Amino acid sequence: MTSGEMVIGEMDVRTIWIARYRQGFLEGLTAQGYARCTLRTYERIVAQFCAEVEKRGLSAGKLDAAAVEALRQAVLAEANGSAHTYAKFCLNRFIGHLVDAGVASLPNSPPRSQLLWIACARNTTAICASNVR
Repeated sequence: MTSGEMVIGEMDVRTIWIARYRQGFLEGLTAQGYARCTLRTYERIVAQFCAEVEKRGLSAGKLDAAAVEALRQAVLAEANGSAHTYAKFCLNRFIGHLVDAGVASLPNSPPRSQLLWIACARNTTAICASNVR
């Protein structure tokens, strides 16, 4: 630990801010009536995200798009199979909560190619036309 750093329990003061958002998010899910087993899954995924934030020593102003993506990849690397898909869903909900609170930003999604859109539209039309006899 360098000079100027303080630790409260096991949490670094620089990263204690994330605990407040974690608690608020989980309380919101509880208030919405989520099942206990679902809450445990959310708690586990969000705890992994918060542990990565703490491990990297990120402050509230440091969750830019690149940091969020790196954190997302680190958490999802620990999940596999169908658990990966559900972990991604849970994690995206928590990241959305952080974005709504104004402490994180999302990476820009790449623009969808117009040619890809046209190809999908044609394929969908062909599939629909082949079903009508």
